[in-house]
Amino acid sequence: MTRAARLERAGASAARWWSLVLLAACLDSGCSLTSRQVVVVAAPAGEIKFFNGGRVETYFEFDLSTLPEWRDHHADIVRVSDITIMGDFLNVTGSGAAPGIPIDVTVRVIPIPLPSLDLGSTCWGPLHLEDYATHRVAWAEGERWVQDGERVLLGEITGDGKFTLFPASSSTVLFGSTQVENIRLGLVLELR
Repeated sequence: MTRAARLERAGASAARWWSLVLLAACLDSGCSLTSRQVVVVAAPAGEIKFFNGGRVETYFEFDLSTLPEWRDHHADIVRVSDITIMGDFLNVTGSGAAPGIPIDVTVRVIPIPLPSLDLGSTCWGPLHLEDYATHRVAWAEGERWVQDGERVLLGEITGDGKFTLFPASSSTVLFGSTQVENIRLGLVLELR
């Protein structure tokens, strides 16, 4: 082995040794090199339907404090890295007297308990649905629809975990509604 090769090998060994010393010092001082993640998928705790003439509006009440994944880690949440709203979105506008119409669906978050005059903030959408169409939204697509209004939703997720999601149509619908089946809220929580 040449002298240059021995020096290079000794330098690499010393660099590894110092890396381990620095890693041990960092861990000993209480800092962490990796974050922990917890995935939470929440179904609504309750559902409220309002009938207004020929329209039906559904409000989905969420209470994250009922989920062990959220409750056990709530105090350790550093940030929420992913948010998604998933489910089967249906355009059920129209009736026997009126045809259905294409709609754009948004989801609003209402931070205070119902009944409320607060219309909330749009946090998701708009998803376009032709008349009588059904569209299944999975994790990745639902994550793409999350909007800037998610700050209110983030505040609720890291706060008391109690809020309402309201799927709404951006079009004036006289009959029927936007309907969502199997609605779920998906989260990736980054923990300290």
